[in-house]
Amino acid sequence: MPAFIFFFKLLYPFHLSNKPSSSIAAAAGGCILLESNVLEKLGGFSCIKDALIDDCSLAKQVKQDGNKIWMGLTHSAISIRPYNSLSTIWQMVTRTAYTQLAYSPLLLLVCTMLMIAAFALPISSIVTNTTRYNNDWTR
Repeated sequence: MPAFIFFFKLLYPFHLSNKPSSSIAAAAGGCILLESNVLEKLGGFSCIKDALIDDCSLAKQVKQDGNKIWMGLTHSAISIRPYNSLSTIWQMVTRTAYTQLAYSPLLLLVCTMLMIAAFALPISSIVTNTTRYNNDWTR
């Protein structure tokens, strides 16, 4: 889902996630490749047993243990989880996004306002400038 990937990249910029000195760590649960000795050193999947967003939590554990991670895009991984309706998409977004905002209504409000500004302001600018241009053209 391109829109989800877009917002995911806003939360977890891939270049920062891949940078060893950055505290940002990301992973996409659809395809995670991990050396078994790294997972064993972390204590197996028990290190993320209580995590709601297990993929990013695993990436954070791997990175905090001093290992490198890489996050990127590919056409060779194909999702087998269908999102056939708006309700399944909404469930996935609410499960992950609100968790990432630490269940904070204030952070939710701030992010919502930033998204409105990021998407509505350019559109309104185009409409305003188009209207102004059309008015100038008819004179």
